[in-house]
Amino acid sequence: MKDAQLDLRRRIFHSVYSMDRLTSLTHHRTFSFTDDSTNVVMPKLSSSIFAEQPTSGHPALELIRLRQAVSPAYQSLFQSGPDSVHDPWPTICAAYHEIDEWYSHLQKTSIQNQLKLCFQQEMLYTKILLLSPSRRQKPLEDYGQLLILEHAIAYSQIMSTFIKDPTNRFLWTSYDLSRTLFVAQKTLEVFENFPKICFSNPSPQPPRHLPKAEHRIPPLPERNGRERLHLGIETLRLLDGIVRVLARKYGVPSSWRNLKRRFERMETMLRARAATG
Repeated sequence: MKDAQLDLRRRIFHSVYSMDRLTSLTHHRTFSFTDDSTNVVMPKLSSSIFAEQPTSGHPALELIRLRQAVSPAYQSLFQSGPDSVHDPWPTICAAYHEIDEWYSHLQKTSIQNQLKLCFQQEMLYTKILLLSPSRRQKPLEDYGQLLILEHAIAYSQIMSTFIKDPTNRFLWTSYDLSRTLFVAQKTLEVFENFPKICFSNPSPQPPRHLPKAEHRIPPLPERNGRERLHLGIETLRLLDGIVRVLARKYGVPSSWRNLKRRFERMETMLRARAATG
């Protein structure tokens, strides 16, 4: 087979792979095929279409690499067998290491900043997803819940910046709305189910039961409870605004109506708490 034909097949495969992972991760579905069932190298991107960009900094390849970094952990925590995961932290830490390595490399590329924002918000979404409960994974303890909240804070800030720029409109997809609704739901669940740890001083310590592992527990930013309270209020406001903007293009999902009422109640409660000091 000629090199050009082989490379075309590789591009087609990785396009299908990337779309399958995007759809599964966004809608919490089972992969169409597992990672260990295939072994296809990256395309060379040597045609005239891609000649001006090096392989290491091509947006399509960087997006595929992000989804490759997340895929094994999602399969392990969400869909591999009926039994629950005894300790998800080693899997989560390994995924974080791969994702953070990818992000560090991404920052060194010449990819446009608007695309980097797209990749960054997907990265934060996938981290929140991996920390979230599933049929195989019970809700994490206090430290994991604060990680979800911190990622939601960062996600809301990045997405708000992204959608305010009208030149980014062509990059929006319905997946952005679905992911934002998921982040909004998980943010509310942290506030509703773990209110004390959200605003406590000092922050909870990392899990101590973690066995010897190759990668460390993801760190929490250094914040006091009052700072996190005000950031929480701002996060609810930003997420509400993001959903409003995206819903004008893709429609208002039925799930948002109930979520919106919960948002309003929680924001009122948080503002009252902030007012009383």
